Amino acid sequence: MDKEKNTGETPEQNTPVPPDEKETPDLSHEQLEKLIQRYREAGGSEGGKIKTARVRIKRPSWKQLLLSLLVSYLVDLFLTVALSGYLGFAEHDWLSIVLFSLIFTTTEALLRMVVIRFVTKLFMMSFGMISIPITILSFVFATLVTPGLVIESTGRLILFFIIFMIIRLLFRIFMMRKSIINQLRGTKND
Repeated sequence: MDKEKNTGETPEQNTPVPPDEKETPDLSHEQLEKLIQRYREAGGSEGGKIKTARVRIKRPSWKQLLLSLLVSYLVDLFLTVALSGYLGFAEHDWLSIVLFSLIFTTTEALLRMVVIRFVTKLFMMSFGMISIPITILSFVFATLVTPGLVIESTGRLILFFIIFMIIRLLFRIFMMRKSIINQLRGTKND
């Protein structure tokens, strides 16, 4: 028996792979063409079926950012007041609840802006899932830093966080429904 034939490897596994150049964020048209040509020479192409697309991210204006931040402050404050009264996860006064909400929303917004600014590729590749650890870190930070907020029950705190995140997510989806519907229809978003 021939040892080369019985390795169980397919021809696709034996083809050489060009060096990984995915690390460069913006390739020029010439660099992209060279990369595609090397890939074809290495045997990785089937008859010119390689297609590339560039995604341009539209940065929101300052007005949109401020309005979004204001709505986030209001929604987070409303949910925090409502759920803290219902679940009673901590001893607090009204000032500490308002301060908790402000610290949480501000920390989350700042961390999200930093991540989007410096690692946009990671944010896009994770489909925004990187914002979940950002939210958890912001919540823990706000819980630890807020003066006058004494946690009575860890279980109620976790339940508060889970209910808070679900309601907040549903509200954000509800608020984005117009842009989602317009994108599905292919019309412009006003």
